[in-house]
Amino acid sequence: MDVRTDYDSAIEIYREWLVEGRDAVDLLNTVDKKLFDLAHHLAIAHRNLAENRAELHSLFAWRGERNRQNIARSSEAIEALLSVRDELFDLRFHVLKRIETLGQLQRVTAAAY
Repeated sequence: MDVRTDYDSAIEIYREWLVEGRDAVDLLNTVDKKLFDLAHHLAIAHRNLAENRAELHSLFAWRGERNRQNIARSSEAIEALLSVRDELFDLRFHVLKRIETLGQLQRVTAAAY
């Protein structure tokens, strides 16, 4: 299973919501929850990588090829998750800009009355 599949579909939906003009604060909360979920998966991938590296250099070296494959998979997963993280932070930046713009519009509207 590709690590990015669920995250890519979520990011696409969030971008659509941003374009549709959904409530920016709710969208920000949703993106933050997805970032929290991603951080959890990233921590697990780092732990798996560390465990496989430690096992490769331990008494279980006879399983070296299997550990090398696991290390490669963990490294690829981490790279994919970091890429998704960058996309989510980019989306978060755009949502924050929308909130800032709405706040400025509210101040202008309040000053007009």
